[in-house]
Amino acid sequence: MKSANTLVAYASDWSAFKAFAQTKEEEALPAPAGLLCEYFLHRADSGLSANSIGRHVSAIAWYHHCAGYGKGATQDPAVKEILRGIRRTLGIFSQPKLALTVDKIKRIISVCPQTPGGIRDRAMFAVGFVAELGRADIVQLQVEDITEIPGGYKIHIIRRGEDIVLRREYSVRACAALREWLAHAEINTGYVFRRVNRGGNMSADPLGDDGWAKVIKKRAEAAGLDPALFSGHSVRSGFRKSVREVGESMWRGTVI
Repeated sequence: MKSANTLVAYASDWSAFKAFAQTKEEEALPAPAGLLCEYFLHRADSGLSANSIGRHVSAIAWYHHCAGYGKGATQDPAVKEILRGIRRTLGIFSQPKLALTVDKIKRIISVCPQTPGGIRDRAMFAVGFVAELGRADIVQLQVEDITEIPGGYKIHIIRRGEDIVLRREYSVRACAALREWLAHAEINTGYVFRRVNRGGNMSADPLGDDGWAKVIKKRAEAAGLDPALFSGHSVRSGFRKSVREVGESMWRGTVI
């Protein structure tokens, strides 16, 4: 029996895989071995760690099992060989990723354009940083998890089982960024941060782990930072590093 948190993570991973299969005009269930090989290589190229890719493998195997296909093609020799290669490559050549501290977050937010994608990204960076959200927390955030309260918002983080309060006076301006995105996108239910194509059209699908990793690299580069140095976890680690540098006692009131 899987835990509730595991099932939530699996649902996000499965949604990302289905979206990928759709772009390839392939069936996600049951998925052919060739599609899985292509997908896992795609995830490795997008910056996911070997552990995160392993979770995607488990999610795909779980959905195949629930549909009566055993573990599907995740047990295919070709797929196993691809995964072994990914583990070897990422284990040897991946470089430690840097934290996006408060100064870098503000720098990135300042270069997000006033376009549908830019408005979304500004809200993702601001909310993700102030609420100390990990990659999965950001991409799985639902409108139903957000409550407007006097002076800001309360966000329920399902994976952590806790509520985070965003205050309007924070200098990162997460409340304003979130309000602008929800109003612009006219989102009333479901995923908060969704895919936006080059034409500015929004889909109902969540941005997903790979989409968030690409957003971080794109906006970091626009801000004059080296995109190779940052990953999907850089926002959360940046919050923690910023707190350590300033000190917890003065953090909330004077920095964010």
